[in-house]
Amino acid sequence: MRLKDKTAIVTGAASGIGLATALKFGQEGATVMCADMNEDGAAKTAARIIDLGGQAASFKVDVTKEAEIQALVADTIKRWERVDVMFNNAGIEFGIPVTQVSELQWD
Repeated sequence: MRLKDKTAIVTGAASGIGLATALKFGQEGATVMCADMNEDGAAKTAARIIDLGGQAASFKVDVTKEAEIQALVADTIKRWERVDVMFNNAGIEFGIPVTQVSELQWD
C-alpha cells in the first residue's frame, strides 16, 4: 500500500477516470479530496470512499480558475495538513479538435 497515510487531491472525481482513481486511492489507504465542478457527483464519490472505510471529502472547483485551484489546495491542507498526491484529471472541452486550439485558448 504505497498510498497508505498519503493525502491526495483528484480533480474530475465525479465521474469516469477521476471517479475510478479516487475510489482506488481510497482503497489503497489514501485520504482523498474529491474535486469537481459537479458538486453532487464529487460528494457522492467522497461518500463512497467513506462507506468503504476510507477518509474523504469533496470540493467544488473549476480547474480553469487559478483562484479556485488555490482554494482547493488550501482547504485540503487545512483539513489534513498536507498534499502528497495531485491527480490533475479534470479537463475542459473546446468544441474543436485539440490540434486547432490556439495557445491563448489553451492558457
